Amino acid sequence: MFKENYKETNKHRDGFYGSMIGGAVCDALGAPIEFTKPYQGEEDIKDMITGGKKKLSLGEYTDDTAMALCILDSLIKNKGSFDRKDQMDRYIMWFNTGYMGTRDCAFGMGRTVKESCKKYLKNGKFVVGSDNPKKAGNGSIMRLAPVPMMYSTLLLSDVCELSMLSSTTTHQAATCLDACRYMGSLIYGGLHGAEKDDLFGIKKGPFTTLMDDYLKRNPFTTIEIKEIHNGSYTKKNPPEITGYGWVVTTLEAALWAFYKTNSFEEGALKAVNLRLDADTVGAVYGQIAGAYYGLSAIPEKWISNLMKKDMILGMLDEAYDISINLKGKSFIN
Repeated sequence: MFKENYKETNKHRDGFYGSMIGGAVCDALGAPIEFTKPYQGEEDIKDMITGGKKKLSLGEYTDDTAMALCILDSLIKNKGSFDRKDQMDRYIMWFNTGYMGTRDCAFGMGRTVKESCKKYLKNGKFVVGSDNPKKAGNGSIMRLAPVPMMYSTLLLSDVCELSMLSSTTTHQAATCLDACRYMGSLIYGGLHGAEKDDLFGIKKGPFTTLMDDYLKRNPFTTIEIKEIHNGSYTKKNPPEITGYGWVVTTLEAALWAFYKTNSFEEGALKAVNLRLDADTVGAVYGQIAGAYYGLSAIPEKWISNLMKKDMILGMLDEAYDISINLKGKSFIN
């Protein structure tokens, strides 16, 4: 039963851990087939594998999870305070040394993120994301989960606005800002126990009612995200659904995989086997589905194989304790 007024439950805790771990394992699941093209006769993958263009080890995650961990680390170190400059500082640490990643160097960094990091190093301004619609990549939704997770004890409006602000450091195109608001709301709804049909807006329920009220006051500004919110992915299949690396196509593909399946594992495989930007489609799916299904529904073999899983789980322990003590506070000025 969805409730905006936060009360600690096992479901909430399971989803809190599931959203971050879900994104990470699906990043690692899809990464070895990133950049491969669909419909070329290759068999679908059915489990974690090694290799790919980056010569990945089993369970090795990429930039998607490394950047998400930078956000999570910032939120932990700042005791739940949302500090975009501190987030950028941690992106720079990753950029320079591989901080929070799996190697001693950053790899897989998208062009828009790289440009933003270089601008920050040059002028010290932390809101440097391009607002060019042609640069509306998926780099801010791929790392989003820690924001709606941390603030899931607050109001939906707080989560949507902070999710949007998290994008501005590297991605300020209107579709990216709207996508972060919408994805943040879905993670929030999953953590609070919303039913699937309610999350999708197929059946009017408490989450849909709350989201509709929020959107009356703060409507989406882009037709693309409005269409996704209205269920565009429910009426499509590949090749209309694609793993192409733009924010709109990535979010739509992840939601399509979530909508079409009934288990975390089935949806994860459906998401990454779209190929192309497989790790990021996987990471976005994993964050949303992980919040809904919970850590307990993620295949244990995937969690066991995930690189740095003990570090991540330790960070989640700290983050969860901070999150449940934020109730009643607001971080929107």
